[in-house]
Amino acid sequence: MQPLLGRPDVLAPLDDGVWQVNVRTFDFRNASDPWCDVVMKATSLYNGDCVKRQTWNTSFEHKKEISHLEIVVSHGIWRKYDSQRQNLVGNGGKEIYAYHATSSHNVQSIAQDNLDWKRKPVHGRAYGDGCYFSEYPEFSLKYNGQCMLIFKLILLPNQYRRVKPNTQGYCEQIIMWDNSLFKPVYVLYF
Repeated sequence: MQPLLGRPDVLAPLDDGVWQVNVRTFDFRNASDPWCDVVMKATSLYNGDCVKRQTWNTSFEHKKEISHLEIVVSHGIWRKYDSQRQNLVGNGGKEIYAYHATSSHNVQSIAQDNLDWKRKPVHGRAYGDGCYFSEYPEFSLKYNGQCMLIFKLILLPNQYRRVKPNTQGYCEQIIMWDNSLFKPVYVLYF
């Protein structure tokens, strides 16, 4: 884990790895800090008053406080993902953010190699083979309450399966097989 040093203008020149930001001490008021938008996006995906959270009747504990976050940089994964993004428009796909909880000792390998449904699952595969994501952060936190990744997913027809969608179309689980259609973006620690 590399500490976030300096004030880089963009993520592109960074080396592959995870770049840590202490959310408790980060100055969100400093709009001139080039990291401000990146950190605000990551925290708002979890903390935000999103429609998805309001549509899911949860009995889980209230939102946890983020202690720190990491920004995942993996140029190889990004290249694969970006090549798939070109298929979005012509194939009726869409891009979303989704959550995947894991143990902190898995973060480095996920950041480097992405998820792979062929690896042995930690929590089983109740709905068959695949990599499991949720559109609800609280649902993912059931599986590990200390660490959660936020992924960007490309949903193309016939390339994923939705489990228990609600009337607004959000669902507890999205199962995917092709890891060029998702990439880790942020890691949240609680």
